[in-house]
Amino acid sequence: MVGNPQRKDLSLDGTTSNVNNDIHLETPNRAENPLYSSIYGIPESLMCLLSRIVACATEKNKLRKVASFDAPPSDLLQKHLQTLEHEMWSWKIPTELSQPEAHESPGLASEGDVDIIEAKLSGAMHQAVIIYFYRRVYDTDAMVLQEQARKCLDALQPCIDLKARDQDFTTSIAWAAYVAACGAVTTELRDRALAYLEAIDSQGVILTPKPTVQISKFWQKRLERGLVAVGVPVSTAA
Repeated sequence: MVGNPQRKDLSLDGTTSNVNNDIHLETPNRAENPLYSSIYGIPESLMCLLSRIVACATEKNKLRKVASFDAPPSDLLQKHLQTLEHEMWSWKIPTELSQPEAHESPGLASEGDVDIIEAKLSGAMHQAVIIYFYRRVYDTDAMVLQEQARKCLDALQPCIDLKARDQDFTTSIAWAAYVAACGAVTTELRDRALAYLEAIDSQGVILTPKPTVQISKFWQKRLERGLVAVGVPVSTAA
């Protein structure tokens, strides 16, 4: 968080300390680590951006409660959110992922297919991060985010079709699909998102309620409140 060097910044617990000590809020300035893409299917820079947004969203209310007693910290918080927003929209898929090499082997195990999946999954995650940011940080009406939900689902399609979950990308695919489903308002997008979540439900052992159960509850709450075209506050999400 950018601050005035003449004064102390606001920490996440309400005490006066330098927020820059929080690794979730710092801006990474190092080169991409290819290990992240190999494990999660998405670049390190996008993982770091998501981590910072989640940390900011989680601590938002605590920060604002303390900042209400002092105008400058509130301004600092807003400036940090604006910085995150700018970085989020400026983020691009790394060149090595956006231009995968062609391979003749048709199987998923081929490097070409894995490269394509990583590029598509990175694009889907980027759109999911945008949806998450506006829903969690600004409580934006979900109807405004239908284009992002559509782009996310479009990018996820080949990941589902090629069974990318077999490449240990399950968590990234499931998270992006669930966020897109939460942001989906139109019948078409909800149906598509539900189909993706059903495919995810059928794989592995899920000890918590399955994504399809969770999203059905979420949509039901939206319907009961008469908010099909007006976003349900994020705090009420299932």
